[in-house]
Amino acid sequence: MEKEEPKTGLFIGRFQPFHNGHLKAVERILEACEKLVIIIGSAQDENTSKNPFSAKQRTEMIEAALEDAKIPGNRYFIVPIKDCQSHGEWMESIERACPDFEVVFTGNAFVKALFLSKGYKVQDIEIFDGISSTKIRQNIKENIEWKHLVPEKIAQFIEDR
Repeated sequence: MEKEEPKTGLFIGRFQPFHNGHLKAVERILEACEKLVIIIGSAQDENTSKNPFSAKQRTEMIEAALEDAKIPGNRYFIVPIKDCQSHGEWMESIERACPDFEVVFTGNAFVKALFLSKGYKVQDIEIFDGISSTKIRQNIKENIEWKHLVPEKIAQFIEDR
């Protein structure tokens, strides 16, 4: 009997900013799933060194990058989620805000443990080329080349703001 692929996956990140590693992860997830729910975490945070972009800006960046990568809009949903007082509240807010999903994709051990404890299937995400949003933010701050680490539309978005 053929193994059935999950219909909908869940991918959580702060995406400060969305980078080439995130894009590769989305492309790989969509090879395994029909649809993807992209959770923008810490949606309440913006204009800080750790969280420079608002949830609205992050949504716009992700949509632009996915459109440029020819990923149809009907294959993904973007859902901003604010931080909560407890991990249980945070999990409940995700479950309330999202369509049903069968598998969670994450590279974060703590997020993995939270979803496994609630009975969800979790798959690890590969970290590509050591790319991190922290490194990108640091490079921008220090005026070190960073544009090659993000999709072209993201670089344009960041430069234009």
